[in-house]
This record gives sequence, structure tokens and C-alpha cells, in this order.
Amino acid sequence: MPENPFRNENTPFDPQIETAQNSEAALSEIEASLIPGSRVSDLLDSRKSEIVKSLVEEQYQRALSAIDFFSLNKGDYHNEINPPSKEKISEILSAQLTEEQLKIIQKIKKPVLVLIPMCSRERYLEAWDSRIDSADWNRYEHNWFLDPEETSILNSVRLVSDKDRIHLVTGWAVGVTEGIEAPDLENENYEDEEENNPLDLLWKRIEWFKKEYISKGAQSIDFKTYILLQIMAFSADKINPLDDYFVTNTITILVGENAREEDIIFIDFDNNDKQLLLRDDDKYVEGIEEMREINSKARFRPLIKFNC
Repeated sequence: MPENPFRNENTPFDPQIETAQNSEAALSEIEASLIPGSRVSDLLDSRKSEIVKSLVEEQYQRALSAIDFFSLNKGDYHNEINPPSKEKISEILSAQLTEEQLKIIQKIKKPVLVLIPMCSRERYLEAWDSRIDSADWNRYEHNWFLDPEETSILNSVRLVSDKDRIHLVTGWAVGVTEGIEAPDLENENYEDEEENNPLDLLWKRIEWFKKEYISKGAQSIDFKTYILLQIMAFSADKINPLDDYFVTNTITILVGENAREEDIIFIDFDNNDKQLLLRDDDKYVEGIEEMREINSKARFRPLIKFNC
């Protein structure tokens, strides 16, 4: 029996959901029965609605809890737009999810619902600092690290203050992404006996990701959503950071966050210093063996995202 990707150890078993909702084979059978060019059948719409309901009912409150660290409408922040309701999120996902996006969600090992505030990236880093401070783990002025000389990263996350940057929350998006601590390596394109340069191999993997996910209505997890996931991981009863340097020894590639085409931006978490580490490949990697190690650690996290 296929495993339900929306059910964890605390979620009761539902045989109807287990056997129908989360079976990609079942979805393919439904698609095969559709008349080419016709509107998606009522049966497929019903199946999608059930999956959306399961996802939102189980995870909306947890996603909302992560927003507490943004100090919405508090202190210097006034007249900000409040998060969308559970009903609104269900409506958006039910109306806008395509068949291809639904398949992607079914492939994700641990689908996580995220509420994404539309505001500056500095505001996200403030929220991350606030989360670490609330746990009395603060060891540094900021709980993130980047080399100030690395222009591509500075441009990518836009950390430099700018009067034109909007720090207030002016809107929201909703997303579903991979929230497991260490995603699996994809089978395709990870190893290539004919490929001598592991950096070239990593670029091949990125192109595979674009074809497998981005061309089908998803995107890569971005800097903001990654921070939200880490905040949520630290907000759980049991803290399980993503890409823990000392536990999973994985890194997440932020496809599309590079300011220059030749850069690969990746991020992970140092549980010893309680810091997010944002780096790029050519600044911190020396030699082919180290690049080979980076390639073995690198993981992808697809994100399906809609504006509210």
C-alpha cells in the first residue's frame, strides 16, 4: 500500500485517503479516462479537493505559527495585511493547482504548507533572528552568515538596506514545498562515469531539476521560503533543522537565486553555532574532491507557489 505523504506518525490512518489520494497510479488512471482537450473531470477535481483539504486542515495552524516571529503589526510595523484564512488557502489551492503540480506534490516526500509574507528579505532575517533569540541560542549579532565580499550573494539576498525596499507585509503567497530534513538524491544525473568535472555534473543536475519541476509549474525553494521552513522546524515540539551540517550533512541548492549565471547558491544550517550558512560554490570550494563532496551533499526542494 503506498505511503500517504500527508500523514505522519500523529495522523490517524484513513484507508480511503491512503488507497486513492496518494496513489500516483490512481491519478494516472483518472487522467487516462479524460477526453483529450476537455475540462478536467469532476472525479479529478474531487480527488484534488480532498488532498488540498487534508493538507490545509493538518498544516495551516503550524504555518501560521511561523508568522509570529515576523511581529506582524507590532513595533515599527503598522497597517500590515493579515495572513489569509484557512478557507482562502483551500480555495486558492483547489482552484489553481494543475494536474502536473498535483503530481509534484504527490512526489514530495514531506509536503509542507507555508504562508509566505510579501516583504523584504531583511524582514525574514529579522524573523529568523527572533526565532533563535526566543530559544536563548543567540551567540552572535546575527544568526546567519555570509561573506561580505561575496557580491553575488549580497545581490542575491539583497541584504543591503535600501529606502525603496518594502519592509512592511503588503501581501501574501501560499506554497507547498519539500520540508523533510534531508531530501533524497534524485536517481537521474547524480552520477555520470563519463563526467570528470563534478561542477559540470552539478549543473547537469540543475538542468534536470528545471526540466522535471520548473517546466511543470513548480520552482525551486527560494531564500525566503527556506527561512520559513527552518523557523517551522524550530517551532516544532522536536527540533529537526533542515540540512543540519552535523546530522544530515546536506545542502539545499537555491536554483534561481544566483545573481550571476555562473554561480550556484546553496544554504545549510550549522547546529553548533545556530547559524544559517549561505554560500556559493566558487568562493568556498577548493579542488575537484571538495566539489565532488558538494555534489554529493546537494539537494533540491521544489516549491509550488500562488499569490493570495
